[in-house]
Amino acid sequence: MNQTIASAILATFSIPLVLGPQQLTYTAPPKEESLTLPQQAQIVAKEYGVSYEVMDAIIDNESKWNPDAVGDNGESCGLVQIHLPDHPGITCDQAREPLFALRFLASEIKAGREWKWTSCSCVQFVKAMGVKVKGDASAIAPNGPPTIGGLVLFDYNGVGHVALIESFTSTGIHVKEANFEKCRVTERDVSFDDPHVRGYWIP
Repeated sequence: MNQTIASAILATFSIPLVLGPQQLTYTAPPKEESLTLPQQAQIVAKEYGVSYEVMDAIIDNESKWNPDAVGDNGESCGLVQIHLPDHPGITCDQAREPLFALRFLASEIKAGREWKWTSCSCVQFVKAMGVKVKGDASAIAPNGPPTIGGLVLFDYNGVGHVALIESFTSTGIHVKEANFEKCRVTERDVSFDDPHVRGYWIP
C-alpha cells in the first residue's frame, strides 16, 4: 500500500496520526449564569443545608420562577417576592437578582422563618385570601357550621391547621390550604367524619 492510499484511508476514518497538545480540548465547568434557576437553587440549598423542595414550593407559589416578578402594588419583588417595607435595606433591583433572592430565602428557611411566605403558613394563606382571622391555627375557636368562604379547623396530634372552604361535595367539603405538603398551596376533599376536624369557623 503506497503512502497516498494510506493517507486517504486515514482521512476517511478521521484517525489522528499524532496526539499533540493542540488536539486536546478542555471543557470548563458551567458558569453560574449558565445554570438554570432550579439548578442554582439546588446549589444554594446544599450550601445552606436547607430543603430544596421547600425552596421550590415557595418560589413556585410566589413568582412561578420569574425573577422579574413584582407584586403587592410594587412592594414585593423577585423570585421570592421579598417584601421591601419589611426589609428597608434591600432594593427591588437586589431582590430581582436571582442569586441574591435564593440566598435570602435559604437564610430565612435556615433561621426558621419560612412562615413569612403564605404557602408555608396555613393562617397567612387564608389571610392572603381575604379571611380576617386572628391568632394561630390552634387558637381559632369553632363558631358555626361549615360555610363556603369559612374555615375548617384541624388538629393533628396537637398541631393546629386551617383550610379555606371552597365548595361542598357529596360526602364533605372541598378545601384549599397552604403548608399541608411542604409549603405548597394544595386542594383536597375532606369528609365530614374526618377525625382530625375539630370544627368550623365562620368569618
